[in-house]
This record gives sequence, structure tokens and C-alpha cells, in this order.
Amino acid sequence: MNWLDLDLLIETVKVVSIQCSAIEQPNTLKWINEKLAVTRNLPVYVWNYGQEVFQIYSAGSIQKIWDKFKPANECLIDVVNFLLHCQEPGIFVIENLQFFINVSPQADSLSRENALKINDNLRTIFNNWRLSQSPKYLILLSTMGVDLPSHLINLIPEVWKPLPNQKQILLIANEVLDEFNVDKNTIDLNSLTLAASGLTEEEIKTGLRLGLKRCSTKDEDALLFLMQYKINLLRSLNLEFIPKPEINSFGGLDLLKKAFIEVKNKYSPEARASNLPFPKGCLLVGPPGTGKSRALKACAVLLSFPLVMLDVGTIVAGGLKFLKEMLLRVEALEPCVIGFDEFDKLFAASNHSGEDIANRQILGTLLTWLQEKKSKTYVIATLNRLKSLPPELTRAGRFDRKFYVGLPQAIERKEIIQLHASRYDSRYAQKDGPLTESEWRTLLNNSTVNFSGGELEAVVERAVNKIFQKALAEKRQKKLARIADEDNVITLEISGSDLIEAAQTIHSLYSIDPDRIIAIQNQSKYFCEPSSSPDSSKYAPPIQTFWGQPISISKNLD
Repeated sequence: MNWLDLDLLIETVKVVSIQCSAIEQPNTLKWINEKLAVTRNLPVYVWNYGQEVFQIYSAGSIQKIWDKFKPANECLIDVVNFLLHCQEPGIFVIENLQFFINVSPQADSLSRENALKINDNLRTIFNNWRLSQSPKYLILLSTMGVDLPSHLINLIPEVWKPLPNQKQILLIANEVLDEFNVDKNTIDLNSLTLAASGLTEEEIKTGLRLGLKRCSTKDEDALLFLMQYKINLLRSLNLEFIPKPEINSFGGLDLLKKAFIEVKNKYSPEARASNLPFPKGCLLVGPPGTGKSRALKACAVLLSFPLVMLDVGTIVAGGLKFLKEMLLRVEALEPCVIGFDEFDKLFAASNHSGEDIANRQILGTLLTWLQEKKSKTYVIATLNRLKSLPPELTRAGRFDRKFYVGLPQAIERKEIIQLHASRYDSRYAQKDGPLTESEWRTLLNNSTVNFSGGELEAVVERAVNKIFQKALAEKRQKKLARIADEDNVITLEISGSDLIEAAQTIHSLYSIDPDRIIAIQNQSKYFCEPSSSPDSSKYAPPIQTFWGQPISISKNLD
């Protein structure tokens, strides 16, 4: 249900459930009072398990009403019974009743009996009040992330308190800035909305107040503090928020790079003028270590979007409620790239039946969100096996495209090696670097065949480490002999022999478990778009027959 329809909803059905975070409970009660109660000229009565009495809520204070609204025996059943027979008009708010009526089958008989009584009374209240002309309304306010039982979900509508949008963020921030007498003209509004998006109203106020108190000399520092406050807060919710991923490119995968450029064009003003829909996302399928996660980060850099990484294991553990909360957060963080790493782990399959044993509610919620989302969020999911996903997720409309990211070809291995080696030896940033064609051929077609991108990076790092250790030992020896300056900087020069020697010390995943890698290729390669063009460079290995005999392409087969 839409939060904006809450006024109409409560007038129609009289009983609704509201989900909000614990920190937003005061703001939610204030909103209920101002938007629902004042317009109807009704009081708001609040009950929770801690106070065990109904209290009348008014702006700035909560007053106890001991005589008329105190349940007889101060228990949950009496609270609901009291409402069932109450003739007093008003808006009644019961906090976290959902927690007490959601009992597991393993609960004791008394708990199950009490939950059944409360459920039955809630159903009676819903039916009686809905048909009554009396101005009585019931709001079940949950601040613990607990839903209504399944048999009440279809009866009592539930709404989530949304996170502030950009306009609301500015209003909230202005309130705090006025407290500290900050000149609003000195605040970068874009930086402010980026730092505050995805936070609740109270979280924004808390983070901004802390930033202004700690960084009173510079407003920019206060916004940086707010950004770090948000990063830490989202991390506690198992959301990794990266404002600016530190990566510029990735080797190879030219077709995937082209696709990301097309995605960027779809966010352009020209695309909006042409009424094109926002792109939804893509699947990156392939063996481990082939650069899928690196490509995910590079896409965020290309789009100039922050990156939000969702932990699949946490979704499995947290269930449907956690997924709903995370989707609300990431929607409020737009524009952003949303990354699901190792997406297939969310949908484990039975080895015996091959059927999906994942929570069907999680799948249904995810399918609906992917299908209907209209926010400026681009979803990239990486996985090893395409067939591990439910068919509903791979059909058109959920993800725009599916790419197979396989083991890099010879020219791609060369690009990856140069990309990593250039961080230590600037010569590799220029054309073919310091290696001869013969050295490149030996390295690419003999030493690193079937190496993944991650393994190629390890080759470079291992070679660099050996060079550094040797140079450091020589420097210390010269220092002891007093024939070298202590401030001399060690220069790392990576030769072809260094890389070839390092490659011989690394056993690729393909060499260790070729059957698994080939199975991944066969299951996905022919059902996805290729992420790379065929290698037609001079470093491409010659085409051979099954028996290893070279085949000349120009040969006349007639």
C-alpha cells in the first residue's frame, strides 16, 4: 500500500498496520496526530507493552488517562477486548502487537491460545468498525520489523513509512541548519542530498547535528561527517555503500563496456525527452575470478553513481522483512548501482529434486520489485551458474540483458596484465610495454592459458613482490657498505621473465577443477550474450584440429 493513500485507507477500512523504524516512532506519532487526528478533530490514544496503559497523545507531551482507558488486568487480551467494547471516538495506536500475535507452532499452548483470542478479536474489530459510522480508528504500529500473521495480512492493509525524498531532505536539513545558525548559501545542496539520502528523518538530524558540532569550522566537513555517518549506519544494516568506487577500468570485455555506455545513454536528458524507460539491470554469469565484480564497480564509475552492495547471505538469514527494508533503503539512495554478488546463493537448489527451495516470498518480492521499479537504480547481479536461478528471474522484464563473462582470451590477458603492471611500472601503460612480441606470445599462449582475471592479477603481484624483496635486500646491503643513499627510492621494473616465472608458481582454478569450469561454461555460455569479441589479434592462438594440427583460414577447402 502507498503511504500517500493512508488517509483514504484508514477512512475506508478503519484498521491499518504501519511499519516504521524504532527511531522514527516519535515522528510517526506526530504525523498521525497532525495528518489524521487534527483534521478529524479526534484525540490520539497510544498503548505499548512498556507503559501498559492508554495515554492521550498531544504535541510535545503524552498524558496518561488512567480512569477511562486503563485495561482491567493490564494484559494484551484485555487491551483488545477494551477496544472491542469501547464507545469513545478517537484514533487508537497499539505498538508492536504484531510481535505478540506471531507465535511459532513450537510455542506453549497458553501463548498460542492467547494469540488466537487476540487475532479473533482483531478480526471482529475490523469487521465491526469498518461498517460503523462512529469515528473510531485503530493503527497497529510496528517498530520491531514484525509483520501481521499471514491470515491477517489480506484483511488488514499494511503500509511502510517512506524515507524522505530530496525535497523533504532539504526541509529537514534546514531545520537543523537553523539551530546552528548556518548560512544556507554556503551549503552544497547536491552534496547534502547525496549524504542524507537513504536515511530516516531522525537519522538525518542526528548525523547532521553531530557533524556540525564536531566540524564547526567548516560546513563541508560536516557534510563529509554526515556521509561517513551514513556509510557506517548502512554497514550496520549489512549494506555496503561506496560513494565513489576506486576503479577506472577493467581489461578486455569490450562488448560489456559498450553495453554499459548504452546504459549511460539511457539516463541522458535525450533519453528522458524520448520517454525511454530507465534501464533495469543485467546479469553477469561466469566462472569465479573472471572480473564480474570489477566490472560491476567500473559500471558505477562510468555512470557516476554510488555503488550499493547487498549481502546475499544476510538476505537469506534476514528473510522477507529484511529484504523489504533493504529495498526501501536502496530506492531512497537513487541514483545508484545496486550490486548482488554471488546472486545464485540466494536460490539454492536441492541436489535431489533440482527444485528451488528458497523462500518463495523473497522470490516474489524480488520479482515484483525488478519488474515494477521505476527509480534511477541499475541492478547488476553476478553469479556462476545461470541455471541455479529460478526461470522467473531470467525472463525478459526482470533484467535487460544477460552476459557471459568467461576466461579471458589472449589479447584480454595482455590488457589485464598491462592494467595491473602499470600500477608499478609505468612502461606497461604505453602500447605493448617493455616486452617483446616473442615474450608476450610465451606469456600469453604458454604460461597463462586459461588463467582468470584474478589469477593474472596475482601473477603480477607475485612478480612485483619478488622484484621488490630482491631490490630491498640489495639496498640494505649497499647501505651497510655505505655505498648507497638511504633516501633512494626502489624502482620496480617488471620483465617478461619475471612474469613468466611468477605464472609457473600459480595453479589456475581451471587446472585444478577443469570439469567444474567447463560445466559452468556449457550451462551459461550459449544462453547469454558474449561479453567479448572474438580474439583476432596477433596474439590469438592458431586454430587447430582435434589432433593439434594448425588450420589455415585462407586455405582453399575446395
